Amino acid sequence: MAAHTHLSTRTDQRETPRVNARTPAARALIAADIEAMATLEGRLIATATAYGPLDFLLGRRAARNSFCAQHCDD
Repeated sequence: MAAHTHLSTRTDQRETPRVNARTPAARALIAADIEAMATLEGRLIATATAYGPLDFLLGRRAARNSFCAQHCDD
């Protein structure tokens, strides 16, 4: 039987991704990056859902202001 080279065949998105890092500090850093990306993705989905995809993509004022509030350092 051939050995599997992938991490998992499960599609459960709640599963914590496996991290190939040598030290606990490196694993913690990668885990923090994953959490930050998930938070950003959640905000983008919430914004697009709240204002509708076309409003969001066409740059309507409310959607644009919401996006900028989340992503701009001004």
